[in-house]
Amino acid sequence: SRAFQKAPGPPALINHPRVGHLLSAMMRYLESMALFYLLLRRRERLRLQTKILAIGLALLLLLRARYSVRVRNHVTRDQLLHAQVEDTAWTRVDQHGTDRSFICYFSIDRPSFERLLVQFDREYTAVVQAGRQTGSHGGRRRSFSSRDVLALTLCYLVSTALLKDIDLIFGMPPATCSRLLKLGMTALERAFRRIPEASVAFPTPDAIANFNQRMCTREPRAEDLGSWAFLDGCSLNVQGPTNSERQIALDNGWPCTDEVGCIFLFAADGTIAYAK
Repeated sequence: SRAFQKAPGPPALINHPRVGHLLSAMMRYLESMALFYLLLRRRERLRLQTKILAIGLALLLLLRARYSVRVRNHVTRDQLLHAQVEDTAWTRVDQHGTDRSFICYFSIDRPSFERLLVQFDREYTAVVQAGRQTGSHGGRRRSFSSRDVLALTLCYLVSTALLKDIDLIFGMPPATCSRLLKLGMTALERAFRRIPEASVAFPTPDAIANFNQRMCTREPRAEDLGSWAFLDGCSLNVQGPTNSERQIALDNGWPCTDEVGCIFLFAADGTIAYAK
């Protein structure tokens, strides 16, 4: 029947030679495009793998640097002291030191240190208790007293020694030294506010006349000049500001540092009458 007759074959145009060449050219073009796409995907995959490898190596280098810093700076208190013996340079100065030794290390004599300790102990206790309530300083018993922390803070402020050198003087690890210095700075600033002699205030006219009489006992010509104080200045290194105009104002080209100039007016009794 007609339903089971053979289907007609392809048109004769497909069998034409030019059509065959065109089809083969199109197949080669598609194969080249597929190969180019595969190469491009492989190149992107290699770039991604290279980035991942570079990030991994950078992390390994950072971890190694951090580990080396921790190992290089990791010092325990047992390595600084004898077994169960609190024999440090500071304890010997505290027990046997004179006013000269206190002035050498802390810039104040022993009576001034004891007077400052009264206010410092109160403020240091308040700072430590506030830190325990907030949970920032922990609740363990501290092996260093307020007297030790005051000596540590003053030695750090008046000397140019490095922290590792101060660690040897007080027999404490670097981490403990940094933590106690932070607490000591806060407590010392509050303690100075309670001491009248530590305030920076311009004297009264009666006090100025008294200072002038004191200076006249050593320098008679000070009476004619009306001198009653000494003027001095210093340069302090500061961190470079982000503002370019301020950085230019603070730049010191000779030592290549950023410095700020300070002026102090010292009265005849040693107090600071003016500072800028």
